[in-house]
Amino acid sequence: MATIHVSDPWKDPRTGVLYFRKRIPARFKAVSGLAGDTIKISLKTSDRRAIAQPWAEALTRWAELEAEWTRKLTVVTLTHAQGADIAAKWAACIAGGAPLHRDGENSDVFDLVDLPEERTEENIARMWDRVEYHADEALRLVGVETTPESRSSFVGGMLDVVRCAYLDADLKALGMRGNRAVEPLQAARDALPPVADVPTQQSSTAARVPLLGLFDAWKASAVVKPRTMSDTRYILDALIKHLGHNDAASVSRDDIAQWRDALKACGLSNNTWNNRLSLVRQVFEWGFRESRLPANVADANLRLKKSKTATRLPYTDADTVRILQASRLEARESLRWAPG
Repeated sequence: MATIHVSDPWKDPRTGVLYFRKRIPARFKAVSGLAGDTIKISLKTSDRRAIAQPWAEALTRWAELEAEWTRKLTVVTLTHAQGADIAAKWAACIAGGAPLHRDGENSDVFDLVDLPEERTEENIARMWDRVEYHADEALRLVGVETTPESRSSFVGGMLDVVRCAYLDADLKALGMRGNRAVEPLQAARDALPPVADVPTQQSSTAARVPLLGLFDAWKASAVVKPRTMSDTRYILDALIKHLGHNDAASVSRDDIAQWRDALKACGLSNNTWNNRLSLVRQVFEWGFRESRLPANVADANLRLKKSKTATRLPYTDADTVRILQASRLEARESLRWAPG
């Protein structure tokens, strides 16, 4: 049996709770997002005899944070040529037979590019959701972490090639491919730099990603109120109970939609669902941005229309009479009411 060496934990003098405490290496200070020089991970107990398992979990979290910070240190600013090269490699990978994960969408999601009447807020969000997904997929394919500004430009540059890939897939499903004149993806590739070695797409869902572990990693870097932290953990526990497992990597958009429908069937309001979705979405979004998950399945399109709040009606004449009559019974002048 493997033995885990447990160093002397740090004890909070106010609460008595024990913590795993580690000094943050100087090379990680700029990317850790933490104010101090150390990080403390609660072992959630004050009993030194019961810290073996929490200590092992804290070591795992520390390893995850180190890996995350190491990735951030390799962030690069993409040039236009580098972005085109990455897009070309992604297109070559898809053309070579790698699966095109479309999340139930087809090429119609890009109609708004040519049809102004299709440019609704919802349609725009749907289109860019797919482009962003594949842009991040392309960055993971070549192992590149980029700045938010570079990523934004790269996403915009991926629009045409992603659109062609979707149209190509639709034509293939209809048996219309084979003639080079109707191979949109090939046309998009012709406009991109040539690719000598086609990369192999790695499955992002092969490894199990514990949802609560993802929450802990998000919590270590998130800047939110303590109440938001506790609410998020509570909602994630409810999601895990609904799913019957704790693997974030295996959660699909349909799973989130079914959870929503189950809560609605129990009487949950639209506004409450939207709030719960926003709490879950921030954790999945962090996992997606940090390349822990292949996508943020808790996307904004799962929101519901805001519930209409009941509007208080004005007093009727009869109500006014009853109020004025009742006020005559009040002896203290300061509590009497009369129209101005």
